[in-house]
Amino acid sequence: MYSSSGSGSRGQWEDYVEQARTKLPEPPAGLMDAYVRWIPWIAIVFGALGLIFTVLFGLLGAVLAPFLALGGMDGMRAGMNGIFAVVLGGIGSLLGLVGGLQMRQMKANGWWIYGMCLVVSVVNDLASISLFGLVITLLITWLHISVRPRYN
Repeated sequence: MYSSSGSGSRGQWEDYVEQARTKLPEPPAGLMDAYVRWIPWIAIVFGALGLIFTVLFGLLGAVLAPFLALGGMDGMRAGMNGIFAVVLGGIGSLLGLVGGLQMRQMKANGWWIYGMCLVVSVVNDLASISLFGLVITLLITWLHISVRPRYN
């Protein structure tokens, strides 16, 4: 299967993913087929929309920043939360868009890039204390790990 016989840390990560894949229960074949077929398109659409909204909210935050500073520490905290959300949203959207484009071509790089998008989503869910979002992201990650052998 995948081994770390090659140089670099990519082989180690391949080993970790393979270990996780063998330890996790395998999803139904139809679900994995649907994932491989549709998740690249979903990632592309939501990645593009996310980038558009990230830019719009970033501009809105830049306009509102002076007013938030007038609110004292609460205003500054709200501003920093906004910056954090915009940065994570932009990174996640970009990774989703690029990963989705490459996953359509069944490239392993696309699989890895979209995997990084899922990591950003988990961090965002943990930072915003979104239990429902975390569960959904972990289910998608389970499917993502399960389809790894299909990407070359």
